[in-house]
Amino acid sequence: KSRGRADSDWKVRFSPSAYIPELGTLQTAYVNVSVTSPHSAATGNYPVTVTASSQHSNYVATTTISAVVPRPDLTVDPLDLSLTRNPVLSGQETTVKVRIYNSGGAFSTPFEVYFYAEDPEKPGVYNFIGSDTVTMADYHADAEVSFTPEMGPRSTENEIDLKIRVDVDPNNEIEETNELNNEVMGEAEVLREAKASSGFSATPLMIAGMMGVAVLLSMSIAGRRRN
Repeated sequence: KSRGRADSDWKVRFSPSAYIPELGTLQTAYVNVSVTSPHSAATGNYPVTVTASSQHSNYVATTTISAVVPRPDLTVDPLDLSLTRNPVLSGQETTVKVRIYNSGGAFSTPFEVYFYAEDPEKPGVYNFIGSDTVTMADYHADAEVSFTPEMGPRSTENEIDLKIRVDVDPNNEIEETNELNNEVMGEAEVLREAKASSGFSATPLMIAGMMGVAVLLSMSIAGRRRN
């Protein structure tokens, strides 16, 4: 009966979208009803009443279907992990940022995000570098922590790829539909000294992963005078 929005947030769609022009005796017509919940909808079952009526009679048929909003599901993607300074000099501070998405029901409980960096002299061993407390006010939220990577006293390399690991809700404060997609890995290029510059320099301004695997990249390029 109601087409389009059920109210200001919930959306209802019918397929076919046109009215059924005629339905004879003992004939059957099928209509698909899809319901889209708002991001603010909490986990639960929501009854949706569907009414069919005729312009040529007083007959009205009513049925109720259930729209299910699942439990929260926190997800992270490598495209949404970035560093404000990368490459970074050994002993120089940088900030790790990550965007977290919720593809399930809304919730208001804060949760922790832990950040780790691999020990440059002990491969596979990760050291805790900080945490951030996140409240999911929308379908996504950001977390970040600053740290100072080091090459390690016994390292003989001029540069290393330092692995970064981010664990979302490591204490399982949020009951999710999938607890196995809460970790993401990235890398920081750590230099012992600044690389020699050529005639041109490129300074990254922003690189951020966005939903739908779209990446926005902007940079400035400046020529340098040779002596």
